[in-house]
Amino acid sequence: MLRSLVGSEMCIRDRSKEEEKRKAAEAAMTKLEAEQRRAQELKLEKEREQAMKDAKHQQDMSEAECRLQKLLDEMRMKAQQELDAALATSQAKLSSEHAAAMSAQAQDHQSVLNTICKEHAQALEDLQQEGVKAVSAARKEEIAKAKQCQDASEKLLKEQHAQALEVCKAEHEHIVHKLNQQADILEKKVQECANDISQLQSQEKAVRDELAASLERHRIELQKLEREQETRDASYKEQVQQLCTKHEAEFENLRLQFQGDIDKLEATHQQALDESEEIIVQLQMQVSTLESKYNKRDSRPEDIERIRKLEEMVVEAQEEVKRVEEEMKYFKLELVNREENFNKNFGNQPRVGLMDSSNAKKAPNPRGTKFPTLGPTSSSAPSG
Repeated sequence: MLRSLVGSEMCIRDRSKEEEKRKAAEAAMTKLEAEQRRAQELKLEKEREQAMKDAKHQQDMSEAECRLQKLLDEMRMKAQQELDAALATSQAKLSSEHAAAMSAQAQDHQSVLNTICKEHAQALEDLQQEGVKAVSAARKEEIAKAKQCQDASEKLLKEQHAQALEVCKAEHEHIVHKLNQQADILEKKVQECANDISQLQSQEKAVRDELAASLERHRIELQKLEREQETRDASYKEQVQQLCTKHEAEFENLRLQFQGDIDKLEATHQQALDESEEIIVQLQMQVSTLESKYNKRDSRPEDIERIRKLEEMVVEAQEEVKRVEEEMKYFKLELVNREENFNKNFGNQPRVGLMDSSNAKKAPNPRGTKFPTLGPTSSSAPSG
């Protein structure tokens, strides 16, 4: 029995150890699967981040190109509008100033000529009227003087007209010079706008070149990152493969070890069972022998004495029973005798052997016993 208990305890311990090893192997497999899932999630997360970065960079590049193109278009439109407005303003101003100057000069000349003509006509009329009244000599002198005055006035008018023309010419030249200066300024502004436009175009080209170079750098970096990611993935896959191979080898070793331990435990358990069966057979044989010996054993002195005392007690009990039976017979006979005496003294009712509970009244029992009172005539019971 002790060996069987020891064998059972060893089997239980071995099974618990095997269960712990199996749980450890399952935990290792679960941990490896969790690491694989985590690596896959990290890879997917990196790919998503890289895709988001590429999309964001592409969006930023497109937005920068749109802003640059919009800025260039706005600057071109603004420069063209300023140039057109300046040219239109200068042309309108020059035309209005030239027309005003010419009209003013023409009006001044016309007014001067009209005044001179009116004065000359008035002078001729006066001279003609006075010449009729004056003498011919004086008339001639006056006519000569008038001619001289007319010539002088004509000369003066011509000189004034020439001076006015010179002044108008000078003013016109000044205005033309001023307009030429304004035109030169506008041409300079146009040239500056053109230079600004060319500078902006060169900046745009530089920005485009920079953007293209940045895109190329990002593409190279992306390719480099992809190669590094592929290298890391290959290294990780190789590590995972190595871990899987190592785990499979360890699992196979553990399985072989467990199988060997199980075979040993089964052999030990079978041997323990065989030994237990042999022990059980031996114990059964011992129990049978002991039972046979117990059944065939001799009586002990104390048992014999006990049996003798019990037999004496039985004999005494039987004698006591016989004594009680004899007393009962005596009491019954005494009861019958008393009944007969009662019947003789008190009538035939009730008769001996007949009990009529409906007619007879119960006599009081002063002693409160079950038996009737015997009275002074009764004799004492025989001694046992």
